[in-house]
Amino acid sequence: MTVNAKNNDSKEDMDAETFYRILNLPVFKYPIYISLGKGEPLLHQKLFDFIAEIQKRHILAMVVSNGINIPKHIELFKKNCPDIFLVSLYDETYEQQLANVSQLLNSGCTENSVISVARIIKKDNLDDMVHYTEKAYSAGLRNIWFQQLMPLSEADYPNLLYDYDRDVITRIDEVRESLTKKFPDMDITLPALITGSETKKLRCDSLFKGFGVNKDGSIQPCCRIDPPIGDSSYGNMFEDPLAHINNQKYLKLRQAFTTNHAKIPGPCKNCNLLSFKGRP
Repeated sequence: MTVNAKNNDSKEDMDAETFYRILNLPVFKYPIYISLGKGEPLLHQKLFDFIAEIQKRHILAMVVSNGINIPKHIELFKKNCPDIFLVSLYDETYEQQLANVSQLLNSGCTENSVISVARIIKKDNLDDMVHYTEKAYSAGLRNIWFQQLMPLSEADYPNLLYDYDRDVITRIDEVRESLTKKFPDMDITLPALITGSETKKLRCDSLFKGFGVNKDGSIQPCCRIDPPIGDSSYGNMFEDPLAHINNQKYLKLRQAFTTNHAKIPGPCKNCNLLSFKGRP
């Protein structure tokens, strides 16, 4: 499930009535977790009420944030801390973000939560994985997730991490060995490599672990395929409570990853979470 919270009065924000309507759909009766994300969730005035309701139903609540507003909400975190809290780090603000996460960790409310940070890694900054791991460790974190770059233009392609680039593979292996020795108690996820082939044994976890639901009931197949509000081409849960199963466009997308040599679907070609079996 998604909560769109770009600002306090965003027309795309999910209101409480819609939230409960979605939460009461049959498909959300026994999920492992529900993620509240899209935009900046900490700007949503009802976020911590939503977290409380999810946890009351014995479901894990996950929040993906930039962490900038953590200090403003420490008391709310103490009352209803998400079970999983992921902060995406950015060049200009990462030191402040890590300081905010450290403040949260020291508040005493995260004992039963998994607090992580994520960072985009490109070919020209592979060594930054060491730097950010050291900074995260010093802030008290024991989880860090490095992600592949999501290309937005042709200029981004030379900086992608491909499975056939021996220099990239060698350096990642070296970084892995170094970080494992230096931080044995740190859970470090290294970036998945993009396959250079149209037909390889593909792996996509996102399409099978869950999906997003927008305020109008439209389905977001994964965190990287994000149709605009009003686009129900992948199904609409208000029109069909089993749309995540019945919708043919959504079904074909998943089927592409269930065959041994599937062709990469168009919407997935540049995904920074896509990897192929056998590599990190």
